[in-house]
Amino acid sequence: MMQPSSELIIDYELVRHNINIIRNHLPQDSKFMGIVKSNGYGHDLDMTTKALEGSVDGFGVVRLEEANKIRQTSKKPILMMQGVYSLEDYDFLKKNDIWTTLHSLSQLPLAEKYLDHLVFWLKINTGMNRLGISVSTLDQFSAFFKGSNVLMTHLACADKPNDELNKIQLSLFEDAWKKVGKKMLRSVLNSSGVVYPTVSGILSVVAPDLIASSNTVYRNFGLLRPASSGLNSTSSHKFFA
Repeated sequence: MMQPSSELIIDYELVRHNINIIRNHLPQDSKFMGIVKSNGYGHDLDMTTKALEGSVDGFGVVRLEEANKIRQTSKKPILMMQGVYSLEDYDFLKKNDIWTTLHSLSQLPLAEKYLDHLVFWLKINTGMNRLGISVSTLDQFSAFFKGSNVLMTHLACADKPNDELNKIQLSLFEDAWKKVGKKMLRSVLNSSGVVYPTVSGILSVVAPDLIASSNTVYRNFGLLRPASSGLNSTSSHKFFA
């Protein structure tokens, strides 16, 4: 007797359509990064990156093996979103031209050895309290305040545009940007963050699994179409590239 399971169907043509719609609402100099961590959010890393290669400006992952797998087939920027913690891993990033993230003072001693060899993203904790540098200690990262690097934060309530915490976080992020001398690109590192007012120099970063019209924060963009659907009592994933 067949045991009931679930099937997820993803139409990547619709994902690419939605990416194009969202791009049209962003400043022209913004970039668009596809976050494909955790095996493409469980949707198969190889299929996801292949499907998005022509629609995004780079990819974000957490594990080195995923970064390595993407680098075998793509020359686009790859970001290690939680950073690395050993000389061996930093050497791997340098060899494969992979970007990395700083979110803690404990990362500084190793990172400083690669200051001139890698692109660094400085993650500021503005209120989500997951990972991040406090604005009060940001000065200790001053060697990394340069135009090739990126200042980023993560909104805790981005899917609720009217939540007061969004205003607080964006205000703190603006303070941090002024503190670094407005030299760096900026990013609000989650999909829903793209709906907030942006200015030149914002690097918009979006997780592809959330690009569907069912996400209420995108409704004002219009013309977005659901790109995934689920069925019960089936046994596999299906992908339409």
